[in-house]
Formats: sequence, C-alpha cells, structure tokens
Amino acid sequence: MGVVVATDPLLLLPVLNTIFVFAVSVVTAYLAARVFLAAGTWEVLLFGSGLLMYGTASLVAGWLRGAAGQNVNATIHNTGTLIAALFPFCMALLTVKQPGSLGRAKRRLTLVAFYGVLLAVVVVLTVLSLQGWLPPFYMPEAQPTLLRKVVLGTASALFAVSALSLLSYYRRTKSDFFYWCALGLGLLALGLAVLPFSVVFADPLGWMGRIAQYVGGLYLLVGILILVMTTRTHQMPVSEVVGEFFKQAKMNYQLLVETATDSIVSVDDQGRVLLWNRAAEKMFGASRDQAIGGLFLDMVIPAEHLESVRKEVAASAQGDSQGSRVAELTARRSDGQEFPIEMTLATDRTRRSSSPTITTFIMRDITGRKKAERELRENHLLVKAMAEGAYDPIFIKDRLGCILFANPAMEKVMDRPLVEILGKSDTEILSNTEDARVLAENDRRIMDSGRTEVVEETVTTTAGRLTFLSTKTPWRDDKGNVIGIIGVAHDITERKKVEDLKDEFIGMMSHEMKTPLTVILGGLHTLVNQGSQLTESERSDLLQDAYLEAGSLADMVSNLLDLSLCRSGQLVLVREDVELPKLLRHMVRRAKTQHPKHRFKTKCASLPQVSGDRVRLERIVYNLLDNAARYSPAGSCVTISAEVSDSRVVLGVKDEGEGLSAGAQAKLFTKFERLGRSSAGGPRGTGLGLAVCKRLVEAQGGRIWVESEVGMGSTFYFTIPLNRETFPQNNE
Repeated sequence: MGVVVATDPLLLLPVLNTIFVFAVSVVTAYLAARVFLAAGTWEVLLFGSGLLMYGTASLVAGWLRGAAGQNVNATIHNTGTLIAALFPFCMALLTVKQPGSLGRAKRRLTLVAFYGVLLAVVVVLTVLSLQGWLPPFYMPEAQPTLLRKVVLGTASALFAVSALSLLSYYRRTKSDFFYWCALGLGLLALGLAVLPFSVVFADPLGWMGRIAQYVGGLYLLVGILILVMTTRTHQMPVSEVVGEFFKQAKMNYQLLVETATDSIVSVDDQGRVLLWNRAAEKMFGASRDQAIGGLFLDMVIPAEHLESVRKEVAASAQGDSQGSRVAELTARRSDGQEFPIEMTLATDRTRRSSSPTITTFIMRDITGRKKAERELRENHLLVKAMAEGAYDPIFIKDRLGCILFANPAMEKVMDRPLVEILGKSDTEILSNTEDARVLAENDRRIMDSGRTEVVEETVTTTAGRLTFLSTKTPWRDDKGNVIGIIGVAHDITERKKVEDLKDEFIGMMSHEMKTPLTVILGGLHTLVNQGSQLTESERSDLLQDAYLEAGSLADMVSNLLDLSLCRSGQLVLVREDVELPKLLRHMVRRAKTQHPKHRFKTKCASLPQVSGDRVRLERIVYNLLDNAARYSPAGSCVTISAEVSDSRVVLGVKDEGEGLSAGAQAKLFTKFERLGRSSAGGPRGTGLGLAVCKRLVEAQGGRIWVESEVGMGSTFYFTIPLNRETFPQNNE
C-alpha cells in the first residue's frame, strides 16, 4: 500500500496558525504581563506564559512544515503544546495555596525570565527537531508514533484540568472573562485529544482537531475582548480589573451585604431619624437629608394608624434591654401613596439610665406578597370552578391509588355519584380488573419517575369501552416529595374511531386504485416494450383497457373532491338549463363502455329543461348507473327512467340485482358503505358513489331514496327542480 500524503495547501496551516493561535496568544501574553507587573498575580503570569508558548510553537511548526517536513512540524507543535499545558496546570495548583508576593523590580525580572526562557525553549526545540536529534513524532511508514499520542494525550488532560480550574473561578466571580477562557481551554483539550487518531495531516479527523483549537483560540479572544470592555466600563486599568477577578469570595459577600434591599431606619427616644439607608430613600421617596432629624412615624405612618404604631414602639421601649417585634401595617410614601409593609422593631437601651433609647426599624415592602396572597385565594376559587365546570375528568390520587378529589365530569364518566368514587381505588370502582391494573401501573411508574406523562388508557363503563388520553403529573408536598398523582383524562373514543375509519379508508382506496393502475401501467409497459410485435387489434385493446381504467381513477378522484367540497361547505354549483334526454344518453354510452357485459335501457317521456349544475348531474347519473351495473349479474339490464312530477323531474335507475333488506337500506348513502356483492364477485368500489349522490342531489334542491326488495332488485330515485326559482340559493 502506498503512503497517503496530505492534500491541503502548504500555506493554509501556517496562515491559520498565525491568525487563530499566535495572534491571540501574543495579545493574551501582553495583557498577562501588564497584570503581573501591576498586581503580582501569579495565576495571570502562568496563564499568559502557557498561551505564549503554545502560540509560538504553533507559529514556528506551521511555517516549517513545507520546508522541513511533517515530522518537524509535529515534533515542534506537540512538544511545545505539552510544555504550554504545564503552565495553566500549575495555575490550577496555585488556587489551593497562593505564593508570596514580589516587589515590582523582581516582578519585571521574573517576567523577563519566564518569557525569555519560553522563547529560548522554542528556538532550542526547533534546532533539535531540524537536526533530527529528537525521537520521531511522525514517520511516513508508521504515521503517528506512540510518542506523539502520549504527548498529545498528556497535554489534552492538562488543558482540561486548567479549564475546570477557570470554571471554578467563574462560579465564584460570575465573570464572563473566566467563562470564555474556560471554554477556549476546553476546546484546546478536545482538539488535542482528537489529533492522536489522525492518520495524515489532511484527513478530516486532523482538521476537526485543528478547527477545535482555532475555535478555542477565538473563545480566548472573546474573553480578552470582554476584559477590555470591562476596563472601559469601570474606567479602571486592565491590571486592576483582572486582579479584582482573582480575589476570593470575601469581597463578593461584602458586596452582597451592602446591596440589601430592606429599609433600615434608626430613631432616638424622641422618634427623630438618626439613620436612613438607601433602601429607605427608595421605599419612602425621601432623601437622607430630608429624613435625618425628622419625626419618623409622622413621616411614614398614616394618621389613622399612627396611634397603634406608637403603642407598639412604647411597649418595645419599656420591655427588656433588648427587644424585637414584627408587625404588618400600612405605610405612606412622601407623595401620600399608601402601601403595606412588614416591620421588624428592635429597641436597644444601654445599661446607663441616662443613655438614649435607640430604636431600629427594618421594613420590607410586601405589596407584591399581599397581591400574590390575594391572587392565590382568587386562583384557588378559579381552579375549583374550572375543575367543576371542566368537560374532562380531573382527579387527584394518593400514593395508594385512592381518589382524593374528582370533579363532576368524573361522576358522569363513571356513572356513579362522587360519594362512591372518593376514597376508593380504581380496583374498587372499575368492573374490569385488567383496566384497573393498567391504570395502577401507569400511576406507580409516573410517581416513581417523578416525570409528567401522557398515556392512553381504556376503561369499561356503563356506556361501553372508552379510551382516554390522560395527562398525569406527580403531586408533590412543600418539600418536593411525591405524595400522589394529579390527572386530567380527555375522552378520545370518537377520535380513535375516526382514526380507525381513516386507516380503513386509506387501505380501501389503496386497494381500489391499485387495480386500475396495474392495468394502465401493464398496458403501457407492453406497448412501450413490445408494441412493434403486437397487432393493431392488440394495441387497440390495450389502449382501450388503459382508457377505461383511467376513467375509473378519474371517477374516484372526482367523487372524493365533490365529497370534500360538500363537507367543507365550499361546493359551488353552476346553474344552467340542462336538456335531460341528451345528458342521459351521454351517460348511458359511458356506462356501456365501462360495463360492456350489461344491457342499458332508457325510458324517457318528453322532458322539459331542468335547472341544475350539468357536471354534478352527470356525476349523479353516472354513479347510479355504475352502482347498478356493479351489483347486477353480467348480462342483466339496467333501466333508467325519467318523468315530470309536481314541478320536478323524477329520475330512476333500476337494476336486476339481489335487492336490499330494510336494514341494508338504512345504511345506504353513508360514506364507505358497500352492501351486497358486485357482479364480478368481489367488493369493487370505494363506497363513496351513493354518498356523493346524496350530497349533490340535496345541494341542488332535490332528494334521493331507494325502493328495493330482497330478490327483486333495487331502484334508486332522485328529483331535480324544473325552474331556476326552485333552485337553492345557498349552495351549502
């Protein structure tokens, strides 16, 4: 086998390394140097040193690849990456124990030493690699060596640890700088983890590893940009901002305490304000300058509540040396607006009787809480009303499956009063033990998993088998423990019947369409492939069969379209004067073509013109003729007659079939009903013809019916108005 070589352009790798790795690394190293010189933050120095080493090694390796070969490229890049990964790893160790600080002069020397040694290492590494004095990392015969895999795997692990360290900083400080830097190092670790499995430099796996490193470099750049924007926002030097990022949680805790939202006010024994914090300014609408020295209670308590509050304060002052009381009362803002507050009253009197009494008020605006309590009461009543008025059964069960709550809809479904449902399990309520077992299993599974589920359940009631789509969710106490289940059951019995009917219809239509399509495709295939070998008569017969079956398909589609239009109320009738004798002769000729083994007879007296939709009248007549022929024996006669009766024309189509019983006649004109046996011995037909006839006849102001006896055949009649005046104006 030949050696697979890289196919990517030689300049592509060095250009990408320069843009996405080296440039970002240099900017990061520069910022790290400034921070270390200003604040002596060792973590930042190690972070910048590692990225400088990584970027420089990537730059040199990329540009030497074309001139020195793939092994030099892999050796410099992989070794430099491992050395670079050691620095952020040491940074992670420093989070446990901080080193001592250095003076500014020593910081400068340390920085020069760090960066100088790193650049020297890159130079030495480059020379050794070019001279071939280092073990091979990539050989054309063996491809990536074990040494390369070990080095890259170790570097990947070190970068991953460093990323986790920065994530810990992010959790403490919530600084986006650490977040993006952690993502960047994580992608570097992922990219390096992929490279050991790369067979050649240009294979997809190798480029996946490179792209992960480039994206990681971009994430590090995003972190640096966030750092720069932070310095501009706070108008602080970058060194101070980064130094603040690396401080421990103590500063964050102090900041949290300083931003407390409760109002704190202290008054002397005369009730004059001594302390008025910023939250009090916001709550009462008075500045500190306006409040200090004023009578606190007169400022914030409405006149009607003033006396009771003064008694509370006096009772606290006369109690123990340290007292505390909590009360809910009404306060007033500087603009006169009243609102509810929760006040904690604390009085502190020193041991010396001459010392003044200091009373501190800690107040919280409870407008939102009061509103929530009011809404909770209203919602409770609303939920109760909704449950009682809901159409779907709603229930609550405990862990044992006993029903604790059920709405009136449950009462209707089970056909039992609620008193016979509450406190009982499904096993005690349902007569079918299998139904009860399935319900109990569903309840236990949902309570054990703690997840909401939508399940389909079937139960037997006095109304028969009912299918419900039940939404069940765990019922939890205030501690989060599952103590039962809450469910809403939606009756989908009728929907299931419709779905079954739809599936049956799709299967029936597929079967009915398959036969004519088979004839059409078979005939056309024979004509295309063997047409020259057939006689003219054979070709004519094939075309005639295809034409007839295509007509059958067209009739199916037309019936479906008309039925759909009637059902949706979108049927539009085109009214015109129609000559019935001509229309009947045309439909009879068409029926003879489709049913050549039947005889057709027409009995029509002199008929006037009728007002109707010509296309839909043809559809009605043809459906009846086709239906009569299908359910009559071969060679029998189908007779169509027409006569005038009471401003209407009555048309009849008589067959010589088996006839229909009274029960069968009741099912006629219903979609998908096929009664009796067809003349071919099988159930040909979609069962839509008579249903379409009924809709189209009634849409034109007529009516349709059947007269039949078993063994005597059947006659289908329908009427059509003679005049436009009797034609319906509403097509629906």
